[in-house]
Amino acid sequence: MPPTIYGIGTGFFNRLTIQVPTIMRSALRTGHVLQLGANAGDVECGPCEDLADLNILMARRVVRGELEDMPSGARGIYFASTSRYTWGEFAAGIAKALFEVGGIKTKEVKKVGLEEAAKEWTGGHQLLCELNFGSNFRTRPDTSRTLGWTPTRTKDDFDSHYLETAKLVMNTQK
Repeated sequence: MPPTIYGIGTGFFNRLTIQVPTIMRSALRTGHVLQLGANAGDVECGPCEDLADLNILMARRVVRGELEDMPSGARGIYFASTSRYTWGEFAAGIAKALFEVGGIKTKEVKKVGLEEAAKEWTGGHQLLCELNFGSNFRTRPDTSRTLGWTPTRTKDDFDSHYLETAKLVMNTQK
């Protein structure tokens, strides 16, 4: 799994991921997008559609009993990352999208410390906040690719997903 899963799910119930909508809901409450610290973090991401494709591929192999060349244990960690971003790009993308849909009045991003960010996003849990909104995540989908997984989304898809997510978040806030 990638550290940041993005996009709109195709299921019947919750179609939103976690990180982007959390920041968007916070911005709708406060009037501006918050960013934890500087924009130094370098984070991997992958779209929910490509992650679903990987899960289907793995499930089919298990059901068919094709386990001999499917690593497990310490070697059986399957990442589905397709691109990378910084926390500064993340916050700016959210601010731009929410501004475009009329959710906030400014594209300005307000940098805050861990305590304030944790209160706003994770109910005061600082470690959870730091791990999900301020850490460096570097993953490689090498093991996933050996199974035949081929992602179809790119960095451009990540950059453009903010607007679609903003529209859905705005609609669920009504």
